[in-house]
Amino acid sequence: MKQDFRFHTIRTVLAVVLALFSAAVAGAQGRFTVTGKVSDASGKPMVGVTIIEQGTTNGTTTGLDGTYSLVVKDDRSVLQFSSLGYTSQSVTVGSKNEIDVSLSEDAINMSEVVVTGYGRTVTKDKLTAAISKVSSDVLEKGVRSNALTALAGTVTGVRIASTTGQPGAAPSIVIRGGAALDGTGSPLYVIDGVQREDMNDINANDIESIEILKDAAATALYGARANAGVVLVTTKRGRVGRVEISFKANVGLNYLRKTNEFLEADDYLYYLRLASYRSGNIAALSAAGPFGTGNVLSADGNKSAEGVYSPMFLSDENVYLLKQGYKSMIDPITGKTIIYSEFTASDASVRDLALTQDYNISASGGNDRGRYYASLGYYDESGFPVISYYKRLSFVTNGSYKITPWLESTSSLNFSRSDSRQVSDYIGGGEANFFGIMFSAPPTMRHYNPDGEEIIPTTNWENGNWDAAKSSFYRRNTNYRFTMNQGLNFRLTDHITLKLNGMWYFNMYEKEKFNGTYLVNPGTSNSDHAASASYSRMLSQTYNAIAGYENSWNDHNLSVIVGYEFYDKYNFGLSAGGQGSDFDDLPSLGYIDKTEDKNISKISMNSTHTRERSMSFFGNASYDWKGKYLFSFSARYDGYSKLVNNKWGFFPGVSAAWNIHKEKFMEGTSRWLSSLKLRAGYGQNGNVNILAGAYDLQGNYGKTGNYEDEYGILINKLPYPDLRWEKTTSVDVAVEASFWNRLRVSVGAYNKLTSDLLAEVPFPSSAGVGNQYTNNGSVRNRGLEFEIDATVFQNDDWKVRFGGNATYMRSKIIQLPDNGNLNNRQGGQQVYNAAGDLIWVGGKQEGQEYGVAYAYRMI
Repeated sequence: MKQDFRFHTIRTVLAVVLALFSAAVAGAQGRFTVTGKVSDASGKPMVGVTIIEQGTTNGTTTGLDGTYSLVVKDDRSVLQFSSLGYTSQSVTVGSKNEIDVSLSEDAINMSEVVVTGYGRTVTKDKLTAAISKVSSDVLEKGVRSNALTALAGTVTGVRIASTTGQPGAAPSIVIRGGAALDGTGSPLYVIDGVQREDMNDINANDIESIEILKDAAATALYGARANAGVVLVTTKRGRVGRVEISFKANVGLNYLRKTNEFLEADDYLYYLRLASYRSGNIAALSAAGPFGTGNVLSADGNKSAEGVYSPMFLSDENVYLLKQGYKSMIDPITGKTIIYSEFTASDASVRDLALTQDYNISASGGNDRGRYYASLGYYDESGFPVISYYKRLSFVTNGSYKITPWLESTSSLNFSRSDSRQVSDYIGGGEANFFGIMFSAPPTMRHYNPDGEEIIPTTNWENGNWDAAKSSFYRRNTNYRFTMNQGLNFRLTDHITLKLNGMWYFNMYEKEKFNGTYLVNPGTSNSDHAASASYSRMLSQTYNAIAGYENSWNDHNLSVIVGYEFYDKYNFGLSAGGQGSDFDDLPSLGYIDKTEDKNISKISMNSTHTRERSMSFFGNASYDWKGKYLFSFSARYDGYSKLVNNKWGFFPGVSAAWNIHKEKFMEGTSRWLSSLKLRAGYGQNGNVNILAGAYDLQGNYGKTGNYEDEYGILINKLPYPDLRWEKTTSVDVAVEASFWNRLRVSVGAYNKLTSDLLAEVPFPSSAGVGNQYTNNGSVRNRGLEFEIDATVFQNDDWKVRFGGNATYMRSKIIQLPDNGNLNNRQGGQQVYNAAGDLIWVGGKQEGQEYGVAYAYRMI
């Protein structure tokens, strides 16, 4: 019995092994090698053309001579040939061992590859969602610190605005009206898979493409943080068969645009003296001042107010000044001759011309086993105020290497160090206050004392010669950013892949301030030597695993991914401040005098520790039949630590498209109609970004002031554990058409409804607590988008292209919490309407648009 059992077991094992061996041999016998050459329409060999066995991850690229070699599954395999700027082709292998292909130029880029998220890509003709792409040729034009500024006016439904002239400042970006009551909402930035709050440190020369995901069908894959849209940034990689070393130098000249024309010194003196006389202020005419004649030539303007301004009556003692640049005029009051010097803000504090410099050197290349890209960049931008600038040093390296035919390693490093000085580091009110002060400064200020020393203040330390004063103030803002990505791509079978990724993003910010002895006003100096320093460090870690499946059969094409992602973000901060240093030029807090009461009261210290985490499950399935009927479904299940009782949210998205031009009944239009596609999408996203702190919903506590050496504990913010996800639901439809392979037109409409809006609602002062977060109603954005792109002329050397876009959008507040007011109004003001009735306008009201401006009309 035992021997029979052993014999049966051995026979079974042998049978299984034989069957597996036979299947392997049969599979091996079915495989064969296809070779060939790819050329353009003129017959020139094309380098770097991608050849993929349709429905699998099996592929290769052409070499320097345009040739390729690829082992395919069997004679039913279909090869897809694609290259940027050329129309893709699909060829069935059949019995051919050699396949040569000629690719024609694609003037409207319908075969352009678009990134949709988590490494997924599709060609533009198979795109079912609202995604706009901006390629490197657009980003590399001009000189800019932030690549987003290149998107202004190039993408429909996207508003890019620079809210400050500060060098290095990031522009604001709002996609389809945002997702808040006030029309704001910052998108999610994903740079090579790393989720970021901004892209300030990214060198525009290192970017391959930027994709803007606009509708929820596209952004659902990113779930919780994508209700205001997603900006996907892909940096450059090396190309197979091509080694490139490049150096680029760009210099930009920025000219100050003066929106107001101020009086010159002669007109200033004429009208101010006349106004002072007519108003009865006779004393000011002979006093020391900007239009008075009591200024003293020998006075030191840094020690006495009599030496700050230049107007004086002409005399034998000062007549020589006319040969040194002083001007003269007749006093409208006395008829005497007044001499004065002309002063403008550009003499001391404002640059009329600001220089921007951008230098980059890069190297890239690759072969069948690996690819690499490395670059070093330096950016230097001067601001119009002499006390502002932004400098950045950046380094990027991206590489991939095929360890085995079934395993590829991908790595990416991105480092940047930036230094900046901002006007707000020196004076209150920032640039708005600075330019207001400088341009409205009296044009009769003296620039120098008789001994050649520059005069620094006028009436106070903020008003005056900042070119001379800045040396008394030490300011340092240094930002270090470091991103590292490491991935392993497993090709488990011809159809199944597995990607494991780890991404680390480190952001460190150092800030120092120190005031040396400085002039507060003429004759008065401040020697408190106030000093402060702060340090913040953030480390975010993202780990994900993504399984993919691709297959094609009988004109059916299916692509599926499922994934898991874990995100952890930890912040640490330390700050301290004080005054009373014994030294005038050492910005260290260690030298603060701690023996005097006035210094002790200024000492401050603080440290912060915060952590937030999220866990996500996501997936996408995309299907098409002959590239004619297309369907895509995405979903994400997010859990976020910022929420308390409602941590988890489910966010789906679905989209479909119909390539009408591929129908048989459209065959007669092929001579003039290149493509015609109808697409529609529906989806939902979540948001908790408005929560500034990681623990806001758990309440906030602090201590009271010192009362008889005792401190109390008080509630600053009440807990609200039942806050729900803010959700944005959108519907999107569009028609896209191209003609003669030269003209592309797109018309679309969208409807976005954001519900359970997150907002801070203020309590009355009598409550003893501050604001509280709550779900504050809903808002709807509706819009139309139009885009046109035409390639008028194109050959090997020239390309003439025109494009334009337009967006129309209206926003309406749908619902607010019931508060007893008409339209549940929050804020606003009362005005009289045409009938003489007193009505409420502005603020937030149901049925109205937020931010509408009201003004009086002359009747």
